[in-house]
Amino acid sequence: MGLPDLNRRNRERGAVATLFAALIGGGVMIGMLSLTVDMGSVWLERRELQNSADAASMALASICAKKASDCDPTATPPLLAPLVNGNAGTDQQSQSATRGDTTNGQCARTPTGLSFPNMPSCASASTDASISSLTNCPPLPSWLKGAGAAIPYVEYYSLTKSNGTQFLPKTFSRALAGGGPDVSVSACSRAAWGPAGIYEASIPLTFSLCEFRYYLAEEGSIAAPPGPSGYGTGVGQTPWPGASKEKVVYLKASGSSGEPRGCRVHNVDFPGAFGWVDQSGCQATVTTGGWLDTKTGNGVPGGCSGAISGMAGKVISIPIFDCIQGGGSSPTQPVSSLDCGATANGSHAWYHVAGWARFYVSGMRMPSLSVSSPYLGVPCSSSETCLSGWFVSGELNATSIIPSTPDSDFGTYTVLPAG
Repeated sequence: MGLPDLNRRNRERGAVATLFAALIGGGVMIGMLSLTVDMGSVWLERRELQNSADAASMALASICAKKASDCDPTATPPLLAPLVNGNAGTDQQSQSATRGDTTNGQCARTPTGLSFPNMPSCASASTDASISSLTNCPPLPSWLKGAGAAIPYVEYYSLTKSNGTQFLPKTFSRALAGGGPDVSVSACSRAAWGPAGIYEASIPLTFSLCEFRYYLAEEGSIAAPPGPSGYGTGVGQTPWPGASKEKVVYLKASGSSGEPRGCRVHNVDFPGAFGWVDQSGCQATVTTGGWLDTKTGNGVPGGCSGAISGMAGKVISIPIFDCIQGGGSSPTQPVSSLDCGATANGSHAWYHVAGWARFYVSGMRMPSLSVSSPYLGVPCSSSETCLSGWFVSGELNATSIIPSTPDSDFGTYTVLPAG
C-alpha cells in the first residue's frame, strides 16, 4: 500500500517543478519579483528620502528663524548634509535636487519685513504647487493662505544618489524583455515658522509688553539662552550675561515700589510688571490674541509652590499682555493696545495676550520663599513679591503659529512641518 503513495508524491513534485519552470520561462515569476522587490525597493527609498527631506526642512526653517542672515542656501548644505544622509537608506544617499526655483535644493517664501538675500523664492509661493508631480511639495495648507500668507516657510528638495548616479537599479525588471529604465526617487518637504499661536504655560503668570519694551530698549537686545549645560565657561555652556541684563520684575498687586514706567496710560498695565493668571492645576493654555483671566492677591496660586520654587535657574515661557480690561466676562472683541477701553482694576480683570517670551529666572522672593540671584542676591524686600532674571531667545514647541507683527515678536518662534 505504501508504494502507490510514494509514486503519487513523486508525480506531484514533478508537476510543481514543471509549473515553476513554466512560470520562469514565461516571465511570470520575474514579473512578480519585479513588482515585489524592485517596486518595494523604490517605495522604501521614497519613504527614507522623505524622512531626510523632512529633517532638512525643519532644520533649515530653524536656522532661518534664529537669524535671517544665516538663511543662505550657499552656506547651509554642510549643516543639512548629516541630517539628509543620516535619514537615507543604507545602500543609497540623498542629495539636493536643484530646480529652477531653488539653490542647492532650497527656497523660501519671504513675506514683507524679512530679507534672505541669497535665498530664491519658492514657485509654490505664487502657484501653490500641485501634488501631481512628486518633484513638487504638496499644495499649501490652509493656514499658510489668507492671513497666513504672511507666514514665512522654506522648502527642501532631494533625490536619490546611488553609486554615484541619481538612479535606483531595477534589477529584476531589467531581466524582462523591454524592461523599463532605472528610476530616480525625489522628495520635497516644507516647514514654516513664526510666533506661537496656542501654547501651554507651565507656570500661570504673564508679563507686561510695556515692561518688556522698557527692558529691551534699556539693554538693546535679548540675551542668549543657556546652553545644554547651563551658563558658565565649560563645554555646552553659554557665557553668563552681564550684570546689567538682570532685571527685577514685580507682581502687579504686591504694593511694591515697582515703577509702572507710564504703563498705566491706556490701561496697558497695572503697577508692577507681572501678574498671576486664573488657572487649573498650575497650568494655563494660552492663545495669542486671546484673553486671560487675572488672579488677585500676592500669594502663589494653589498647587504651584513646588513648580514656582523649581523654576529658579531655568528658562520659563510666558505670555506677554498688551492690554487690560475690566469686567466679569471675557471681552469678545479684539482691541488696540493703544486704546484698551474700560477702566481695569485688580478685581477680575482680563489680560489681552500679544505673544510669547522666554525668561531666565535668576532669583525670586515669594511669600515664604526666596532665592538669591548671581548678581543681586535676594532681588526684593520681604514685603514684596518679585522675580529677577533676563529675557532670552529660543524655540517654543507650540501646536500652531501666527503671522509675525511688531507686537508679537519677543525673540521666540515655533517651527512646524507644512507639507
